[in-house]
Amino acid sequence: MERLFISHNSAFWIWRKLGHLAPIVLVPARVHSLAYSSPSQKLLMQFEKEHPDLALNKLDIMVTFKQRKHLANAIEHVCDRQLPERSFYQLEENFFIASPELCLIQLASKTKTAKAVKLAMEMCGNYAIDSIDELGFCKRPPITSVDKIEAYAERLFKPNTRAKTVQFLKWTVDNAASPRETALCMLLCMPPRFGGYGIPLPQLNKRIELSLKEQLAVGKRYFDCDLYWQGKRVGMEYDSARFHTEMEKQEQDAVRRNMLQHKNIRMITATRLQVNQEGAFDELAYQVARALGKRMPTPKREHIAQRRSLRDTLFNWDIFPRVNNEEQGE
Repeated sequence: MERLFISHNSAFWIWRKLGHLAPIVLVPARVHSLAYSSPSQKLLMQFEKEHPDLALNKLDIMVTFKQRKHLANAIEHVCDRQLPERSFYQLEENFFIASPELCLIQLASKTKTAKAVKLAMEMCGNYAIDSIDELGFCKRPPITSVDKIEAYAERLFKPNTRAKTVQFLKWTVDNAASPRETALCMLLCMPPRFGGYGIPLPQLNKRIELSLKEQLAVGKRYFDCDLYWQGKRVGMEYDSARFHTEMEKQEQDAVRRNMLQHKNIRMITATRLQVNQEGAFDELAYQVARALGKRMPTPKREHIAQRRSLRDTLFNWDIFPRVNNEEQGE
């Protein structure tokens, strides 16, 4: 039977493009090997014809060494090994898509750490980049998690052989609500050698439960905190006026701030201007560090250069993650 096993960039694009429909359209496939696949130019053309919105100019496909055919409009990735369960999801009879976990590990092996973290936080978050949407992204439930990627990696690699490939998971956090939250978290928490400030990782969109008395006072059962360092009871809100009218926003912020202060949580506000401007963000990062009781060392010259590189990665809202062959991880 002719089959296409779609992977790498193309698989990521499909998961992103399908958005909230992905769990409905794609179903787990019981496939462990590529031995019975038989990719062909005809099957490539069929996929492009039936799913034009899911097909990139060059389709990434997985093949065994013997199946290599140098097909036009395809990038062939050789894989002769057995793969763990749930490595692929099926899209109709002949098309199999690399799972989010496999896809991210594949991309992490071919790109820089910061970009791998950025892509992983999208898949582990509540959004997908979408150029058609007014905000530049659409809402969707997470399609994987840090724990799921870690568990898959344990089944994929031999012991003590996976450290570098999955090191991006050290700085990946579940549950980001937007690309800006991902950028804020990464700018604060990536190590200085990757352009961040080395702040400990927070929880994202942490639910702060309210007592019955507090619920009656504010008319809500809980508040979500964009970034929350639970051990230090420090929270951060990203202030974006795009989602509210000014008056409504001020009222909501005042209610939230008063209640969280009542619960002995120290709140810090991050504005769009602070996130966008390197100098303003530097002061914000030191403010967070002081609240957490963390000493910030004087940055080295190479670390300052890495901050600009990290910003270039984060604020390039790419519509799909094309990875160049020459771009290698650290």
